[in-house]
Amino acid sequence: MVDVTLTVNTHVYVAWLIGDKDMAQLATKYSLNEEYANAAKGLVTQSIEKALAALWSSLGAAEIGDTTTVLSDAEIVQAIYTIDNLNYDLTECGFFFHPLTC
Repeated sequence: MVDVTLTVNTHVYVAWLIGDKDMAQLATKYSLNEEYANAAKGLVTQSIEKALAALWSSLGAAEIGDTTTVLSDAEIVQAIYTIDNLNYDLTECGFFFHPLTC
C-alpha cells in the first residue's frame, strides 16, 4: 500500500444577478437561500469531482486498477480486501467511479 497525495486546486465562481423588484417578488414564493445554495453546491461538487477524476491518471502502478483497464468486480473485491488487510478504517475510504465506467 502506498500513500498518494492528490492536490486539487480549483476555483469556481457562482453569482446571480437579480434586481430588487424581482428579488422581493421571488422571496414571497420561494426559499431563495436554499435554492441558490443547492445550485451553487452542485456546481462546486461537479468541479471537485472532475478535478479528482483528472488526477486519477497520475497514480502509479501500486494502485489497484487504472484508466486503461476495464473495471471488474474482481478489482473492486481486491481493493476492499487490500484495504481491510491493512487495517484501514473503511469509513475513511472512498471509491470514485466515472459515469462511463464499463
